[in-house]
Amino acid sequence: MSNPVVNGDDTIQVGGTPKDSLEKSLDINMGKTTDGDVDNVENRGQTDNKNADHKSSTEQEKMDSPKTETKIVDNEDQQDDVNSEDGANGEVDEPDEAQEEAAKTMSVEIKDKSPKQPDDINHFDSVSNIKSQPDKGREHKKDVRISNMQKNEKTDSVVVSQTNSNHQTPRLKKMKKGIFISYSPDAGFLERRFVVEAVRQLKENNLADDIWFDKDEKNTDSPCWFSMRMEAVEKCRAAVLVLSDSYFTCPVSLYEGKTLVERSVSDPSSVKIFPVLFRQPDPVDVPKHFSVFLDSAIDLTGEHVKKSAAEKTSVVVGNIMEELEKYATMHTAPLPVTPPDSEFTGEFRKKKICQWSASDLQEWLFNLGIKEFYRQSLAEAMVDGFLLMSLTDHDMVTHLGIESRVVRKKIMQQILQTLDREHKHPDNWHLRSRALRPKPDVVYIIYDPADVRLAQNLKVDLKAKNLQVRLYFKRS
Repeated sequence: MSNPVVNGDDTIQVGGTPKDSLEKSLDINMGKTTDGDVDNVENRGQTDNKNADHKSSTEQEKMDSPKTETKIVDNEDQQDDVNSEDGANGEVDEPDEAQEEAAKTMSVEIKDKSPKQPDDINHFDSVSNIKSQPDKGREHKKDVRISNMQKNEKTDSVVVSQTNSNHQTPRLKKMKKGIFISYSPDAGFLERRFVVEAVRQLKENNLADDIWFDKDEKNTDSPCWFSMRMEAVEKCRAAVLVLSDSYFTCPVSLYEGKTLVERSVSDPSSVKIFPVLFRQPDPVDVPKHFSVFLDSAIDLTGEHVKKSAAEKTSVVVGNIMEELEKYATMHTAPLPVTPPDSEFTGEFRKKKICQWSASDLQEWLFNLGIKEFYRQSLAEAMVDGFLLMSLTDHDMVTHLGIESRVVRKKIMQQILQTLDREHKHPDNWHLRSRALRPKPDVVYIIYDPADVRLAQNLKVDLKAKNLQVRLYFKRS
């Protein structure tokens, strides 16, 4: 008994009994049979019983007859091909009923997988779908593998690009501010007010990011305040010195002034000094090397002495602005000033007095019960915490127009009480040290309790130099 053979030219060669050929056709056309085919299967059993006697003769006739080939065609063209073959043969032996049923079942739906036919028909065998379509399964696995590889490549490329961007974009180094404002921390209200107004006008002339002013740097309450000032003094390219009697009596301003003069003498191109004489000092207090700068300074003590702070500022800015611009590097405009909050928020309680803004000061005065008339006087003068710390009773009468003695006394008492509370705070040990009046031939050492041994050894060495030493430790 022979089985159907699939040839290379997309044909099926059929041999054997109708029963065998019917079973093979059902295996190939799994799930594709019609209702008529099911009836044919039932009739096949009956026909086999009736023709059991003729089985051997039928097999002999089929083996003697030439092998027929069934072409693999589409369902739509199958009937036309059968009719054309019948017409071509002319004489066709009348098959018996079993042969007719077998011929009907031989309509096999197998579609050639060619590029011309985009639709694929799935054929299932007794093993698996992958077995019946090995190429498609392989292609599917390959597609999955390729897609996974592409995803991994994309992920790797994203990671590499992120790491490269982190390495290729270094953090921009903040540029040093090249114009230093040197003034006396012990200056009075008018002098401080002049310095603040001068800095404001200079920044409005596109020098906002080039000027180093400790008030705007917000480090006046820092333990490193003096070291920050000296670092700016040593690295600046230009300096504006506001000279006065307090400038030459304050150790901080006097020391940084000497440093600037030494830099200018050793290398005139290293720093440019712009001296401004705000008030005449005592000639005894002025060091000899400052005499040259006093002669070339912008004098505000002569014809400009009776002018307001804003007018004096305009005189100074008009004289130095053109030359000062040569030492600027960034030339940026100041940030827009935000209007004061219409509602009080209580933020001033979290700040020190030196950090209060003008709106913080107004809220503080409101909580003290100061009338709006007097509060408006300080607001018009743009008094903030920096100026409040230098305010005296005489300044409030002369420059702010606060004639009520009760109001002035209340404000001064509250300022002193607030400063006293700040100095008693454990973290403000450096503020307490500033309040000490230095004495000649006395060294003040402020140290952390953990460094007590180092401080004691340093004290012994300094005493060997005939110096008096005072030790103060930082309370935690």
